[in-house]
Amino acid sequence: MKKQELVIHCLGASNTRSSICGKDGDRFLYTQELNYPALLQQKLGCTVRNYGVGGANIARQEGRQDSYVERYPLMEEGANVVLVQGTGNDVALGVPLGTLSDTVDTTYYGALNTLVDGLYAKYPRAFILLITGMTREKDRERYEQYTAAMLEVARLKAVPVLDMYHHGLMNPCIPAIKALRMPDGAHMTLAGLELYTAQIIGFLRQVGALGD
Repeated sequence: MKKQELVIHCLGASNTRSSICGKDGDRFLYTQELNYPALLQQKLGCTVRNYGVGGANIARQEGRQDSYVERYPLMEEGANVVLVQGTGNDVALGVPLGTLSDTVDTTYYGALNTLVDGLYAKYPRAFILLITGMTREKDRERYEQYTAAMLEVARLKAVPVLDMYHHGLMNPCIPAIKALRMPDGAHMTLAGLELYTAQIIGFLRQVGALGD
C-alpha cells in the first residue's frame, strides 16, 4: 500500500487530542495543535483523522455522551488502520472493571469487547490496533488491573496491542522522565510525543500496517 493511500483513524481521549505546550506559574498549558495523530500524518505522509475527546471513557457512563463506544459508529468510513488508545479516564472516573465475558458497555471489559467487535464490523479490512494507557504515579494497582484487562481482551480477540504502560519509556515515577516527557504525570510534551509517535510507527510497521 502506498503511504498516500493509507488512512488512519485515532480514537482516544486527551492524549490523542492534545499535548502540553508550556507552563504559566504552577499551571500547565495545553494545545490541540500538536498531538500524536498530527505527528503521524507529518511523518508518514498519509491521512490521519483525530477522534480524540478530552476526558472521554472507553465505557459508557451516565451524564456523558462521548465514550468511545458511543463515538466509534460516527467515525468516517474508509480507514485502513484504527488506533484505539485509552484506559486512564475509565480508572479515574470509576468505571467498573467487570469481567472478560461482559457484553454490556458500562463496564471496562464489556465496553472493550463491544468496541473491538464493533470496529471489526465497521472496518472489516482494516488493522484494528489497541494502545494501552501510560504508566501513572498514583493508583498504580487499579491502573495495572485495567491495563491487564485490555491485554486480556486483546489476546482473546487476537488484536495487536502496543503496551505503553509497561514498555513505553513514559514512567512519571522517574523524575527525569517526568520532567522531560510528561510533567503533569499524565500528558505529553513535544519530547514525549516524538517518542510516542516513533513507537507507534514501529508498531504499525511490525504488524504490517504500513505495507513495507
